Amino acid sequence: MVKPELDAPDLYDLHPLVRQFVRVRFERSERSDFITIVINQYKVIISAIGSMLGVNLPFALL
Repeated sequence: MVKPELDAPDLYDLHPLVRQFVRVRFERSERSDFITIVINQYKVIISAIGSMLGVNLPFALL
């Protein structure tokens, strides 16, 4: 689901029904483990892009 933002790029989020399904179906610890994996992967990607460009990217660009 796309959430339009003022003066910033749009945000992406789970559809409310998907969010409810995940919360009902999976324990908090299971969700937390998955979120940690995703965040760590994004850190690797951001680090690689920064290394290739030789600059720190601004938050809005990320």
